Amino acid sequence: MDVVDAAGCWVTPGFVDLHTHYDADVEVHPQLSESLRHGVTTALIGSCGLSLVVGEPEDLAEPFCRVEGIPRDTVLPLLEKIVDWTSPAEYVDHLRSLPLGPNIVGMLGHSTARSHVMGLGRSLEPCSRPRARSTRCVASSCESIAGRNRSSRSSTSGWRTATTSAGTAWSPTRTRTVSNRS
Repeated sequence: MDVVDAAGCWVTPGFVDLHTHYDADVEVHPQLSESLRHGVTTALIGSCGLSLVVGEPEDLAEPFCRVEGIPRDTVLPLLEKIVDWTSPAEYVDHLRSLPLGPNIVGMLGHSTARSHVMGLGRSLEPCSRPRARSTRCVASSCESIAGRNRSSRSSTSGWRTATTSAGTAWSPTRTRTVSNRS
């Protein structure tokens, strides 16, 4: 066992960053070294409602330009270059191919799912057809991301990485809803 002299240092467990807006950043700088420098060992992407899980580059770029303030002439060419996935499972494969720094846990953003199914226009009361398509889109994402493991108690699923001497290993993670029953 190695002993590290931590005198005068802060020693903490790794931090989990639950709201990062790193969906596009992970494509440009997958090591996310700034987060690692701050002690973040796990970053959640997609929690803000935006994600890159499903959609065409043009449709994916629009919300990032509006919400994140990223210039269109920056984000659209990037997405046109990198988006080679057409399903949540392929997106997971794409992320697996990146030299990630921290663990990544991903969510299908609700805005991304809605715009993928209904288009970028707004709709206050979707009819049953878009609802069914939305349900399939979310189910497909959860199955892909969670390694196709299902649980009736599962509310959110994601993926994680662990860097080992042999490279990056992947395993599904599952977050369960916990009730406050007496």
